[in-house]
Amino acid sequence: MRVWLWLGALSVALGLFVAARPSNGPPLRAPARIDGLWVWTRADAALLAQSHVMRPGLVPGVLVASVVARPDGTLALRRGLSPSAVTGELALVVRLEDSLHARMGAPDAVARDLEPRLGELMAEVRATGARVQEVQLDYDAPVRRLGEWAAVVRKLRRGVLSGVPLWVTSIPAHLADREYGNLFRGLVDGHILQLFDTGLLCSPAQASRIESELERARMPFRLGVATYERMRRGRVTTAHACWRRATAELARTPGFAGTWLFPAGRDPRAALADLEVTR
Repeated sequence: MRVWLWLGALSVALGLFVAARPSNGPPLRAPARIDGLWVWTRADAALLAQSHVMRPGLVPGVLVASVVARPDGTLALRRGLSPSAVTGELALVVRLEDSLHARMGAPDAVARDLEPRLGELMAEVRATGARVQEVQLDYDAPVRRLGEWAAVVRKLRRGVLSGVPLWVTSIPAHLADREYGNLFRGLVDGHILQLFDTGLLCSPAQASRIESELERARMPFRLGVATYERMRRGRVTTAHACWRRATAELARTPGFAGTWLFPAGRDPRAALADLEVTR
């Protein structure tokens, strides 16, 4: 579809919306902007060099491990890429898979089981000499479990993840929950809102709603976008490019702290060109 016939309308709509909204306190201070490229595979690592030609400061977010729940309920780490797959400073990404949903109702037990596994992982990473800039916990928590997930993060932040900048991923359904900001504000350094593979329609109304919810949460945030579209039977089934371009407006929201690209092995240069307008 011609997703950007409405770009001008989006800009006007968001501008009027922001102007009309009353202030909710002192201005939100965002941390320094950090743009990144998620590196899930060696193919993604190879794309990082291409990306650095256009944006030299792009930080790699390396998926070093995934956490899964076994059938008996115990947790296990599945190792991902070594930090040595990239050079320079990096973000460590740990993915919590959907198999943890069933256990999230007991957050104390989940945190207790995660702590030694993450401790082991952090020790392995430090042994490589990697320059870790931050840790990202990537979990698509069910909305009904956001409170429990926040409790898990709180315990990890006080323990194995203390002293390191910590970000969590979020999805639009999380942000729509009015309590999201209250649950995570001050607990983490910020959240990275995933705007791809969510099934969310890309339109001025949806973008305006997300802008409102970002401001309501009053947390530093980044925007996560994809470099590609998904196809089915020869037809594009996603609006990833539309959401990339929507970041030009969403980046004006107080608290904006960067954009992260998910390449999934696809060439990121066209996507990086789309994002130049947010710099």
